[in-house]
Amino acid sequence: MKRMIKQRLFHAYIIFMMIALIGGSRRVDIVQFVKMSQKYEYLTYLQFIQCFNKLFNIYKTQNIHTFQISPKIQFIFQYMGKHRNKNQSKYENAPQKKVKTNHWDQDNQQICVVQFENPIFRRFYEIQLPEISPEEFKIFWQSLSLPLPVTFRINPSQYKYESLIERLQDGSLIKDMVNEEEIVEPIREIKWYPNHLVWESKVPKKSLRKSAALTKLHQFIQKCNSTGLLTRQELVSMLPPLLLDPQPTDYVLDMCAAPGSKTCQLLEIVNKGLIVANDVDPKRAYMLSHQLSRMPTAQVMITNYAAQFYPTLYINGQRLQFDKVLCDVPCTGDGAARKLPTRWVKWSARDGNVIHPLQLSILMRALQLCKIGGYVMYSTCSLNPIEDEAVVAEVFRRAGFDAFELVDLNTLQGFKTRKGIKDWKVIITDDFLTQKYLQRETNPDQDEKSFLETVNEDDLVYEVNNVNQKLNIKKLFSKFSRKQEGQMINALKTLKPSLWPDTEEFMNKIAIEKTMRVLPHDQDTGGFYLALFKKKQAVIWKKPIYQESIIAQQQPILTEQQQQQQQIEIEQIVDKPLSENLQLQPEQVLQQNQQEQQHKEILQQEDNQQEQFIQDIDINQDHLKDILKQSNEQDDKQQNDKNKAALLEPYTPINDYDWKVICDYYGISGFPQAQVLGTGQSLDIIMQVNKKFRYVSEDVKNILFDSKNQNLKLINIGQKLFERGKESFGGQVTPFKITQEGLPYIFKYLTKRVVECNKDQFMEILQKRNIRMGDFAHEELKQQFEQLIQGCFVLFYKETPEISEAIVCQYYKQSVNLMCSTENIENILIRHRLM
Repeated sequence: MKRMIKQRLFHAYIIFMMIALIGGSRRVDIVQFVKMSQKYEYLTYLQFIQCFNKLFNIYKTQNIHTFQISPKIQFIFQYMGKHRNKNQSKYENAPQKKVKTNHWDQDNQQICVVQFENPIFRRFYEIQLPEISPEEFKIFWQSLSLPLPVTFRINPSQYKYESLIERLQDGSLIKDMVNEEEIVEPIREIKWYPNHLVWESKVPKKSLRKSAALTKLHQFIQKCNSTGLLTRQELVSMLPPLLLDPQPTDYVLDMCAAPGSKTCQLLEIVNKGLIVANDVDPKRAYMLSHQLSRMPTAQVMITNYAAQFYPTLYINGQRLQFDKVLCDVPCTGDGAARKLPTRWVKWSARDGNVIHPLQLSILMRALQLCKIGGYVMYSTCSLNPIEDEAVVAEVFRRAGFDAFELVDLNTLQGFKTRKGIKDWKVIITDDFLTQKYLQRETNPDQDEKSFLETVNEDDLVYEVNNVNQKLNIKKLFSKFSRKQEGQMINALKTLKPSLWPDTEEFMNKIAIEKTMRVLPHDQDTGGFYLALFKKKQAVIWKKPIYQESIIAQQQPILTEQQQQQQQIEIEQIVDKPLSENLQLQPEQVLQQNQQEQQHKEILQQEDNQQEQFIQDIDINQDHLKDILKQSNEQDDKQQNDKNKAALLEPYTPINDYDWKVICDYYGISGFPQAQVLGTGQSLDIIMQVNKKFRYVSEDVKNILFDSKNQNLKLINIGQKLFERGKESFGGQVTPFKITQEGLPYIFKYLTKRVVECNKDQFMEILQKRNIRMGDFAHEELKQQFEQLIQGCFVLFYKETPEISEAIVCQYYKQSVNLMCSTENIENILIRHRLM
């Protein structure tokens, strides 16, 4: 009991001191103290008053202005605010709150946990980029350790988006929100991107958020991003959709879409066609759905499949072939080290070798799903040629030179690019020894430390010339030799023949120089790689043929001592009598025959496996059975994982009764009922009532209800249009509410429950958000409101005879309230220069 009382007194003492310090006075109001105390702690009102009286008598003579709160007490106070646990007795031992660290914060050294030093990372690219001079390589390497500038793209699909461009061009936005005496040119236009849509701030993200001079500008950019007026996106990440050049009526597949910035870029252009956005991770797919919610999405399907096993979709009974396919494949991300500083710590050459087969299989599937005459964009945020040019070369080995061709990407005016490279090295790294090497200064073991001082960068990197090559580890320390050798053996097992470059003649024939490399120091961007394919005919995958030097058996590299020992053994065998050699000959012949037989069986097995491989997906779908079976097994495993998000329920057409109620209530005529689908959990077990209704384009509807598309794994489709109402007004319930996101699709079909006003009245209501009828000054508009039955209605004004600005409202007897999010309101205000 005494311990508990002491503890509570101590807690009250901390809170009292914090309030007094914040208030800047020796006198603390008892009401203020009790309110804040109850907010941060579990003591009762009476207990706090008692504690306050005791503490105030003790400390009333002290000067509170000179009191310094120790870091330990600060931590306890913060912990009490977040964890009000009555059973917690030792706050000192409580786990610390996890804070999202910013690795670029130079002011607070405690959270700068990343050291921009990785010898194998640096040595790897010194070998892979020999065309870069040593002086330029220093600039290149230094650029990887600098923070990225902030880049954003204005959404051209928004009405009056030009007003935001005008504010940026004439400088009025900067003048209103930035102190020009402190900041010079905080935002500049990216000239090479068309239509003045992309702008960049050289001020890093951290400084933009912390700078007092840029606070208003930072908040404005955040609001524009949340309302869908612009999208914050890295500059090089905008290149794949831009160079893919989608058209408004195209059918586009984004195979690895999450988090969704590239899909948004596609959606800004493709407004009449179809976009299928896919991601293998359900959680990331839901994040993608949230990202797209800022834009009109009636023509969008979001699916959840492994990209390399993406199924064939059907529309109107015919196989769906895409005009454009974007596969921004998973990669090691070493080109994005500027925004992902942990790459410096975790980087390994093994990662690129391991992920190469996955990238290859995704590109192969993309080329199958694309129609003849269509285009496939392959991109990575890695500069590793194993993930870039090696993947491109391998699809030509397997399909030949007639199925598709590369399109030259090095034609972007005003943007510096590098051509694809024709030769590279296959490298493995000694990751175990590297970690020891990086921690050598703090190593308490003097023997290990002495050994590590003899290690240099070349001892950590190994060039491999053959799949079957054996390695002798350059630097080996007996204490951890087993782990070191084990990791190197595993690294050798990841090597595939497709990792190596082909002959110069082959690389020239496929025109690998038409692909694009972007280096970070050229335009102050991240690193990136792009390759654009044009499909010319049906793809038939064949067994690839590799150079003999890559796949042939190779003798291990021997040291001088091992070579001398081998020579002695050979001489001993040669010096033996002939009779002894003849006695061993039958056994050797038998062993040789067994090895040859095993080799033939392996080759036969490989041939059989190759015959079962996908031959021509454009002609015959039967070859997909085995792959789809593997995909279904993987999908079942994901669904059984409790950490995976549950998929949505199936979509069903809206029933005639609900549609009649909606049409009668809003006076809808001519709107396509077949494209309105119900979803959401049932409110009535017997009636199976849907809570929400979504509007989809005709193409999405035809795909969804094609009998050949079985058990589609859908995360989201279309645009939410109606929600079933719950509020009751005088016994009457609003049957269905129109959503603000779906209003652009349905507005021109409404003949009831629409109220027209002028622009000034509209903006006044928009800024006030909630209007009390007694205080409303516009009598004519007030009479229109009073003629309505209580419930949902649409308020609008005509900007031009063809274009109207509208918003969803709710009418009560005493007030009119806006029924939309803050983002929807700010979207309109910013476009009309009222924010």
